[in-house]
Amino acid sequence: MARGPGPVAAVHRILIVAALVCALLYAGWEGLRFRETGEALGAARAAPAVMVAIAVAVYLRSLRTLGDKLTPRE
Repeated sequence: MARGPGPVAAVHRILIVAALVCALLYAGWEGLRFRETGEALGAARAAPAVMVAIAVAVYLRSLRTLGDKLTPRE
């Protein structure tokens, strides 16, 4: 019988990293748009995107022990 979390933990980490990259790219895109146009709404959209990226990064860091949590004890 297989032991450990299997591929679910790895796939979850990959998806979380993808979400982090997307949030950072969106924040950067809105920041550049704000710089080009001076539209305040661009900065207003970039700020929450940065906060989401920080939250996702904190969550990703908390996943370091996910394998230990999902592995059954003997």
